[in-house]
Amino acid sequence: MQPGSRARARALFGAVVAVCLTAAIASVGAFAWWRTLEQAGTPYPALRYALGACRAFEEPSGAEGYRAAASMASDPWLIGADVGVSARLADGRMLWAFGDTFRVPDGTSISAVRNSMLIAGLGCRRVVLPPDGGAVIPARQDGVGYWPMSIVVRPNGSDSMVTVFAERVRGDEQAFDFVNLGPAMATYAVPAGQAPELVSVEDLGQDSPSRATVGWGAAAADGGDGYLYLYGTANPDAPMIFGWSVRVARTTAARLDDTSSWEYWTGNTWAASSGDAAEVISAQGGVSQTFSVFAVEGRWYALSKLDGDLGTDLAVWSAPQPWGPFGDPVSVGRIPNDENPSILRYMPLAHPQAQQSGPRHMLVSISRNSLDPHVLADSPSVYRPFFVDIELPPKPSSRVLDPRG
Repeated sequence: MQPGSRARARALFGAVVAVCLTAAIASVGAFAWWRTLEQAGTPYPALRYALGACRAFEEPSGAEGYRAAASMASDPWLIGADVGVSARLADGRMLWAFGDTFRVPDGTSISAVRNSMLIAGLGCRRVVLPPDGGAVIPARQDGVGYWPMSIVVRPNGSDSMVTVFAERVRGDEQAFDFVNLGPAMATYAVPAGQAPELVSVEDLGQDSPSRATVGWGAAAADGGDGYLYLYGTANPDAPMIFGWSVRVARTTAARLDDTSSWEYWTGNTWAASSGDAAEVISAQGGVSQTFSVFAVEGRWYALSKLDGDLGTDLAVWSAPQPWGPFGDPVSVGRIPNDENPSILRYMPLAHPQAQQSGPRHMLVSISRNSLDPHVLADSPSVYRPFFVDIELPPKPSSRVLDPRG
């Protein structure tokens, strides 16, 4: 980033956002439904974000449609990003949360923010813009930032309360010099058809660089039984174990923000202590640190890269209940990192609330990055998720996913 480019970006941003905020503030009465949270002393009262320029949008179907929709170069506030977790809001729009994001707000120089958000629907695809042009989950004062992992939407009529589970991180992903410190929850109020408002950001637990510390919120799912299920991942930091184990917690939508209400699956029953949580998928041959859990026709599936992001296969583990027992993984395709040595393919994520290409199909995104900084500088589009379709129940497959990488 060239000297002064961030200042120019913020100046340009301010001009764009001013018009959007004027309309948002005029509708302040619509936000009364969540004011009890603001009165509780949360650290971000009435921090209203804006929506960027409307880019024409028609909701795609399946991987082919989403590969076309992933052409984000038309918006300077989101030209490249990874992660890309998604959820459908109560008003029908799709919300997408991304990790480290490239921008060219002044049209010439690239800048980056730790995370970003996109809302697509009602004929528009819009980037969510904080007042300072920064990350939608603001960094802590010590510089620690946040990478999204999963999203929980709690409807209130056509309005939504959205919780983004994130991994707090110190360091630089693009230099591959970073350390994860534990999970966090960022909560937003999203009135129907409007931009999100940041309500709170809460770190869960003390900072810990140990991969053995369970990171809750690595995946999340509505069980359809009155409970939200939250999944935690951990790695034992042992030689030659690259995967992450999985544990399960549950709570109700009304008590999601109260972590003391969470219950943990012991393998036999639910307990109040997180220390009693049992592994439902082991680290040996396990999942990536961030993964997906979803249900199709009453069967539950965990989806991830087999044996962590250094593995080669996209796999699913299936179970009769959200807490398991999960069977052995089945490969549904290959995501090797050696097809093109400069391109990394990692963190496959399922999008069960997107329009699927057919019955028992699942849309999956695969994040991409490069070991060569010149590749991203010359072609920022490389740093975008690539979409594929898989069929459930899965059958073993050797097809290589993302052949264009």
